[in-house]
Amino acid sequence: MSLTRDDLNQIRGIVREIVKNEVEKLAIATAKGFEEVHNKLGAHDQRFDNHDKRFDSIDKRLDSHDKRFDAVDSSHRHVMARLDTIEHDIADLRLMRKELREIRTILDEVVTRREFEKLEKRVGQIERQLGFAK
Repeated sequence: MSLTRDDLNQIRGIVREIVKNEVEKLAIATAKGFEEVHNKLGAHDQRFDNHDKRFDSIDKRLDSHDKRFDAVDSSHRHVMARLDTIEHDIADLRLMRKELREIRTILDEVVTRREFEKLEKRVGQIERQLGFAK
């Protein structure tokens, strides 16, 4: 059995019609798939936008915390500088106290002016009693 030209043209038309219908169905299914993917990506984009907004607010809060930490750090450095000054002053006072003790030790061994005047008066009285007075 051999196919005639009309048979082949008829088969070709049927095949073209079937292929055309199937290609259209495939195109529609592909378009629906892309639309679903696009919708899902749109939902993900919205979620990412929400995450970006939340991260922005977190960044702002962290920036305010950084500013507060900088202020505390500056205050801490100021306190430490003052503490260093106080420690230096205390060391100077301790040195002065040591020097003052040394001076007191020396002064304890030295006769004061009042003691000297009293001694001079007593020696004068003794000299008069002994007859050495002028």
